Amino acid sequence: LYLSRTFPGETIVSVLGIRHAESPGRSKTPVSKIDSKLQRANGTNGILWHPAVHISTPAVYDYHREHGLELHEAYEVY
Repeated sequence: LYLSRTFPGETIVSVLGIRHAESPGRSKTPVSKIDSKLQRANGTNGILWHPAVHISTPAVYDYHREHGLELHEAYEVY
């Protein structure tokens, strides 16, 4: 993986904006977990962090509107 080669011996935190309300498959996603795909013998480790898992859909719209942010196409197309 690119990240493990670029940051050998480091802890890599991947931040993903998935939410429980998006699908049944995501409904049980923890806020964080070890990303075993990034673990290497040289000490490289990975963590997946999902800080938005508990945010409601209306709160997503409110936040984007308040801050003038464009919504991801998943909210507008699908």
